[in-house]
Amino acid sequence: MARRTKNVVKKTKSSTTKRNVTEANLSDFINLEHEIMSAPLAIITKIAKVIDAHKKKEAKLKKSIGKIKADRSKIDTKLKSFVKVNKTASVKNRVSLLKNKLADKIKEQAQLKSELDQLVQEIKLFVEQQSKYSALNKNLFQFQKDWNKKIKKQQATLLAKKKNIKTKKVAKPKLKKTKIAHKQNDFPHVESMVRQEVKQEELETIS
Repeated sequence: MARRTKNVVKKTKSSTTKRNVTEANLSDFINLEHEIMSAPLAIITKIAKVIDAHKKKEAKLKKSIGKIKADRSKIDTKLKSFVKVNKTASVKNRVSLLKNKLADKIKEQAQLKSELDQLVQEIKLFVEQQSKYSALNKNLFQFQKDWNKKIKKQQATLLAKKKNIKTKKVAKPKLKKTKIAHKQNDFPHVESMVRQEVKQEELETIS
């Protein structure tokens, strides 16, 4: 009895362990599936933040370039104003300073323009990536929707089959009812006995 109890305990522990392992593995797969299904949306969110930051930087660069253009315009106006002025040492020195300042502004504008062009290209690439992952997310969502619909249909079919099996009655063989005879022809042995008795009475009467 003790051995049997131990065997039962061992079997119970073994089945419990197997069930726990199976549930753990299934949980890992479910978590992995969730990560895969939610990955596109997470990437889209990150890309959106990057695009937003890039666009803010783009706005600042454009503003800076606009300011440089305005400064260049002012410098050009000042330089033109010295064209008809006598070229004294002071004027020459001031013109030289303005030209150097203008050269710096042109160089700074070119650098900012290069950064802006690169930034615009990056934004374009990020927008393309965002569109790609948006399409992937949409397809995954549709796949999940179709898959759930398919599973529900299969479960409904299986449930209907189980209900049919439960409600279906087992056909019992019909027992033939024995007819009770009401006529003499239905009892040939009784009729024969009656005839023999009548015959015996007739013989006794003659004798």
